Amino acid sequence: MPEAGPTSAPVRVAHLMPDLIVGGGQHLLLRNLKGMDPARVHNTVVCVNALGEMEPAYRQAGLPLFCLQASGKTGLLAAASKLTRLIRDQGINLIHTNNTVADRTVGQLAAWRTGLPVVNSLHSEHLPSINLSGPKAIPRRIVRSLGIALARRTVDHVIPVSDSVRESWAPYLQSMGIGPDRITVINPGLAPERFQRLGNAERAYLRRELALETADPVLINVGRLNYHKGQHWLIPMMRDVLRAHPNAKLILVGDGQDRQRLEQSTRDLNLQASVLMLGQRSDVTALLNIADLLVFPSLTEGFPLAVLEAMAARLPIVAFGLPSFRGVVDDGTSAALVPLGDAPAFTAAVLEVLSDRHRMSAMGQSALNVAHRYTQAATSGALMRIYESLVRPAPFPATHPASARPQAGATR
Repeated sequence: MPEAGPTSAPVRVAHLMPDLIVGGGQHLLLRNLKGMDPARVHNTVVCVNALGEMEPAYRQAGLPLFCLQASGKTGLLAAASKLTRLIRDQGINLIHTNNTVADRTVGQLAAWRTGLPVVNSLHSEHLPSINLSGPKAIPRRIVRSLGIALARRTVDHVIPVSDSVRESWAPYLQSMGIGPDRITVINPGLAPERFQRLGNAERAYLRRELALETADPVLINVGRLNYHKGQHWLIPMMRDVLRAHPNAKLILVGDGQDRQRLEQSTRDLNLQASVLMLGQRSDVTALLNIADLLVFPSLTEGFPLAVLEAMAARLPIVAFGLPSFRGVVDDGTSAALVPLGDAPAFTAAVLEVLSDRHRMSAMGQSALNVAHRYTQAATSGALMRIYESLVRPAPFPATHPASARPQAGATR
């Protein structure tokens, strides 16, 4: 990791996101920014397309928000011009992008115009799925080449969230001319409140609110409802779980495009009384506290943050063995990991873990011990050191305070 350089004033960072809908990247960014020292870093959040449901949480944290209101791919150039003006207005001296096409392109174009350094986070594994061969792929090859050329000129440092993410991006980063000395893996961390435990009275109240008084055991899954998160395997799995544990309940926390399909599957299998779909919740830590086991059949994860939160709640884990689990989840100690996509093996592992309460307790304690190694203070501190190592004197003095409304081109 680069050494921090001395700074006489806070680094002023513009964090680019496509939007502030409820999502893993949006939650992670908010945690990272809340964990930073405002005397060292002044953070501004810039949404390329729109704001979203998480806007109140960001405002509550005191973070300045701006929206560039880009419309489609052709709007990215106009958004980059708006961001350039915002950089001048706010005295921004570093841009941090999060690797969606929208925020990466807009941030790098603005950096090209202003000469500011760019830090780019990689949240998920690189899965090359676009066919670049043949004459029909010529436009895609051109776009890819232009993207690589722009990144070579603007990206100063890359931050993968796990070793597996870094490894999956290695060929692409090499094509961008980014060597190991400009790559720092920074795992997400947990704030102290994620380790809070509910008292017996609070647990009883929440279980009563959700009609779980007689539920035993309670299985939980937290994540966006889509195919790659694997919840479609959990519904039929419950038939086998209920044969061994008639009072078992499955809680699904989250929302997404697969919700209606999952609800239909629940009705088709007559499991409405055993499967609770709670949608988006702000009390995930509390919900984990009333559960007995995290079931996590995700097919791909950049970093298993939902798993880490469950570990902080002392929950044993059953999951597919993903590359990003290395160093975080110990098979047989804090979790039972099964081959990727093997639904029968997943069900068998769930039944085996549930059959031994003593083992479940030991797995939960091991999980907690691991979770304590991942702190938000360490994550935010590592990010701040990278910012301070890259910052250069701002080329444009701020024309008004960050809390004021920007000039035409960006809306607050």
